[in-house]
Amino acid sequence: MEGAAEPIIWNMVFTATGNNMSFNGFGAQADGSVCYMSGTFNQEGSGSAALNIFDISITSLDGGCPIGGTTTGVGFESDSDYFGMNGHAPGTYLYAVSSSSAFVLEIFQPSTAGAAIHGGRSAGDGKGRN
Repeated sequence: MEGAAEPIIWNMVFTATGNNMSFNGFGAQADGSVCYMSGTFNQEGSGSAALNIFDISITSLDGGCPIGGTTTGVGFESDSDYFGMNGHAPGTYLYAVSSSSAFVLEIFQPSTAGAAIHGGRSAGDGKGRN
């Protein structure tokens, strides 16, 4: 899996509906292009507030995003910063994994002001950044 020395920060707005949520927002990429994204996390199963597995759908709204078009997959919630993008600080982290490519998002509220989403790119794109 490719990683990045520095995270890409996207300003996102999350809207919760029961155990599900949607998000949208934007951020600048390392090459200066802007990425606009939207998506959903829908909880799998029924009735269990402790169940932290989600069906995900993420749509990029332009060519400046690390994914093209719409990707679907699985997501989960954790209290661990698996990629260390937030200095392994305690908190709530959401992860989204594409079912069709080597793409992972780490979503969290940074310990400093602002919001963040961090994405991994497909291994074959040759760009060497998130």
